Amino acid sequence: MLTTACAVLVMLAVIRAAWLCDDAFISLRTVDNWVHGHGLRWNIAERVQAFTHPAWLLVVTLGYLPAHAASFALLGPAIALTCAFLALLLHTRHDAYLATGACMLLLGSKGFIEFSTSGLENPLLHVLLLAYLGCAEYTLRTRLGLSRAIACAALILCTRIDALWLIGPSLAGTVWVARRELLRVRTWLAILPIAAWEVFSLAYYGVPLPNTAYAKLNTAIPWDEALAQGLLYLKANATYDAPTLMAIVLAAAGGFARARLASTLLATGIVLWLTYLARIGGDFMIGRLLTPALVVAVVLWMDIVPVRAKGVFLAASIACAVVAVFLPRSALLGAPRRDDSSWLPEHVTDERALTFSFTGLFRATHPEGPRGHPYTTSVLTRVAGGQRVLPARSIGFAGYFAGPAVHLVDEFALAEPLLARLPADPRWNPGHFERAIPAGYLETLASGSNRIEDATIASRYRSLAALIRDPVLSWSHMVAVLRWNLSREAMHSPDYQVRTVQLAELAPAPVKGRSAREPGAVLTDRQGLRVLLPQPRTIRRASIALGRDDRYLIAFRHAGQVVWKTSLDPVSRDRRRLRIGRAIPGEPLVIDSIMIRGRRGDGRYHVGAIVLE
Repeated sequence: MLTTACAVLVMLAVIRAAWLCDDAFISLRTVDNWVHGHGLRWNIAERVQAFTHPAWLLVVTLGYLPAHAASFALLGPAIALTCAFLALLLHTRHDAYLATGACMLLLGSKGFIEFSTSGLENPLLHVLLLAYLGCAEYTLRTRLGLSRAIACAALILCTRIDALWLIGPSLAGTVWVARRELLRVRTWLAILPIAAWEVFSLAYYGVPLPNTAYAKLNTAIPWDEALAQGLLYLKANATYDAPTLMAIVLAAAGGFARARLASTLLATGIVLWLTYLARIGGDFMIGRLLTPALVVAVVLWMDIVPVRAKGVFLAASIACAVVAVFLPRSALLGAPRRDDSSWLPEHVTDERALTFSFTGLFRATHPEGPRGHPYTTSVLTRVAGGQRVLPARSIGFAGYFAGPAVHLVDEFALAEPLLARLPADPRWNPGHFERAIPAGYLETLASGSNRIEDATIASRYRSLAALIRDPVLSWSHMVAVLRWNLSREAMHSPDYQVRTVQLAELAPAPVKGRSAREPGAVLTDRQGLRVLLPQPRTIRRASIALGRDDRYLIAFRHAGQVVWKTSLDPVSRDRRRLRIGRAIPGEPLVIDSIMIRGRRGDGRYHVGAIVLE
């Protein structure tokens, strides 16, 4: 009875905190276009996969069909799936202490409570993970039922393909233990969901991955910069949602200490998942990407807690839930305590606080709902003025309410195929990699004729147009599919958005301590500054006057190849003056140019005099 009461308490917290985020409406626009006969498209003129979760998209479509109601389509399945998740959790775990403790851990998790709704794929992923873990445990114990475990894994990958990092070790161990079942046809048929989707994606969209993958992986952001932001993401979760991260980390440690195959494999998956999140720079929403690991951690806790420590586990879980009530960004109070309008210091957002007043199931204060959100009104105002092709950011609400007749060019490239293949602005936040729209691109979309001014991009766009616009069964589309998947030809030239100057032009430029705005100081373009030497020369070190508040990447080149590179970190927050950065390679270099790229600062990257020795 106590366990059931705790599960009900979790559901009440989820429903009381229910809301919808802007990103959920990106998928909903695709659903709306599909339901109205325009195909699985975000902009109806192009076949572009602007969603990452085909299984969740199907669930939302089924909820959208009856009345075309956005809130019901997104919140209805989410709440039903969370009920199913809790029922399945209690059904598979009969120990009252452990089951009650598990519910209290979930209750204390800001991420779980908030993203059990939100309109994103989390609730479906939670259910599928729980089903997979049960099937995998059975297979590891009996060496039977491998097809069920693989089928659940395939559905997980159809919901979030990078969840392979989380379940990969467990799946590999399960397949190895029950490898005899690989001889059965039904085992291979179990991968049909993800295999069928990949075949469809390749035939329809022309590429195997969603457009968001190309937008977020094709950024030219240094790995150490992404890792630093990823660690900030974990720090933010430790600050604003400590019970979640603590439960995950301690469960992984306990899984390794248990020294049992199933527990070790799950703990390894958690470590890989956290490492993956750190490596990609994390996410911009607090808690969203930690809930899958929390589900695995909860199951792991119920496996590793010794019988004599069940009471301690229950008490600690209750303490986590109580502490969560008093956290400044607690999800257990229904409406957020504050409305946020900007990024937090760790470059993340409390996303629910951004939109709850527009989309909260209870206590929303804006009568127009998401249609009245500034994201939406800024676009609808321009649409009312007659624009039909226009750039936009935060495209979820705006895209859905603008309707299929409007072609939105997503400056963050999540739904924009051309921009996704161009380098990102050095100023970035997780999930938000802005691109500059090439001159003539908007005119190209509006007129239907190629008016892109950059010759390289214009040439490549012709092939891209065949990939995303020509009929699926046309010869031009099939050729484009082969070309785009087998060729590594870049969308842009190597000097795209790179400013070029001669070394002699920087001779009179200001040096250390002088103003960055003095005549002679050079402001780089988005992708950097190329300094050309009059002829190749051998150098032992370089002294470069740079902005004091920014990080710079310096690459020394010869004959088009990088011979040595380094980075120079900011020395103060003073944006007005220059400092001297010294690059000292380990041995003499023969160079003919220097590439200087500013990173992460205010976006105004200044270069003064350069002295080569």
